[in-house]
Amino acid sequence: MEIEYSEEEDQYYSLITLKSLNQFKKGNRPLNDFICIDFFGFGDEPSKEQLNAYKFLLENEEKIFNSLIIGAVNSYNSIYLKRFEKYIEFLPKITDTCDLKKAISIENIIISDNHKNDSSFIMFKGECNWDEEHGVCLVMLKDEFITMQSWDYHHR
Repeated sequence: MEIEYSEEEDQYYSLITLKSLNQFKKGNRPLNDFICIDFFGFGDEPSKEQLNAYKFLLENEEKIFNSLIIGAVNSYNSIYLKRFEKYIEFLPKITDTCDLKKAISIENIIISDNHKNDSSFIMFKGECNWDEEHGVCLVMLKDEFITMQSWDYHHR
């Protein structure tokens, strides 16, 4: 997959197809559509850690998405519902991976400039049906689920 530079955005990016995105039902993304992977860094070329994360994503897509989905379900039920307990009657029930796949979409992937153990964090950002305004950001380090936050979250 080719990494390109956008002068307009002052950012490096790659357009790829990820089969795992087809399992998410919330968005209007056509099957086999390209998704943009942005390399965060204010115009700097992707770092070694970012390239490591990118390569790991391409080679381990299914493993990453399996961990992401399970981690997001657990995070939603153990952290998110407690944080917004007074609004619980308005929040969707997400008890398993099928519920989560219907509730979110992945619209953008950002490979952070922050890294650990020679690999950058990857942020999967999209829409969710429990927070239409702020969306969702799912953070992974290789195939380890790190956190679930709102769309504007940047892992540091």
